[in-house]
Amino acid sequence: MGKIKHKGRYQIDGFGYHQNQSFLVIPKAAVACLLEGKDLEEFILNHDDVYDFLGRTKVPRSSKLIAETLDEDGYIISEEQQQNICRYYISNDGVALTKVMPPLPDKPKSVCIYEKEGRRQYATTQTMVKRLEKNEWICVGETHERRIGINTGQRVTICNNMDDYKGDINYEWYIEQAKKLVDPLIN
Repeated sequence: MGKIKHKGRYQIDGFGYHQNQSFLVIPKAAVACLLEGKDLEEFILNHDDVYDFLGRTKVPRSSKLIAETLDEDGYIISEEQQQNICRYYISNDGVALTKVMPPLPDKPKSVCIYEKEGRRQYATTQTMVKRLEKNEWICVGETHERRIGINTGQRVTICNNMDDYKGDINYEWYIEQAKKLVDPLIN
């Protein structure tokens, strides 16, 4: 049998310098499961190459990458700008990453900035505005910048320097992502 070529979401090697190699443990676990019959969970939990758990995001110069510290309810406590090319891993504790981009020239959309007790929230819809105002949040201004979450709903630990690695990997997230690659092919 000849060498198997891994492509697309299942690519695990042979990357060009310009290609994104984020979260390589996910396709490696899927390939090990599909071709070698290994257990996904066991593969990910016992994988010892920390670099394979890292993701990368890149924002253009016109944009900013913001790390948002959230409280237990998911509201922003503080924001800190990061470098435009950033490495991170999905963690149990950490920050939310958001890409902040300039408004579209033909359709600038107004986003209200609300604050309450040192917390911040950006209201992008009328439903959100009504909910925040009902709960006594105060509009402190507005912006036309566009905000897009990176790995929305997940906490991440920024790891541009491996000295920042804390080991609090959210293994469940990686396992779920690997299952999404395997389940359609075996069911």
